[in-house]
Amino acid sequence: MTATAKLFRANAAKERAAAADQQLTNRQEMHERSAMMWDEMAQRLEDTQQLAIVNAEAKAERKAAEGGAGEGQVIAAEVGMRTA
Repeated sequence: MTATAKLFRANAAKERAAAADQQLTNRQEMHERSAMMWDEMAQRLEDTQQLAIVNAEAKAERKAAEGGAGEGQVIAAEVGMRTA
């Protein structure tokens, strides 16, 4: 977990604590919704980071399979040689 994801999770915990301290139902609900959003942002960030790792590994495998083709060749192959 990155520092940013940890911050998001910490903010969610703070919102849950704030909800517990509230006596008004609408304020409790507001803090709970905020906590859910912080958790969702943290999860999305973690998912994105995991996908970036998987993509980087796949790219390295393709490069190795192509016999160590130059970076430009790999990028050109990935974008389908689009030029305009």
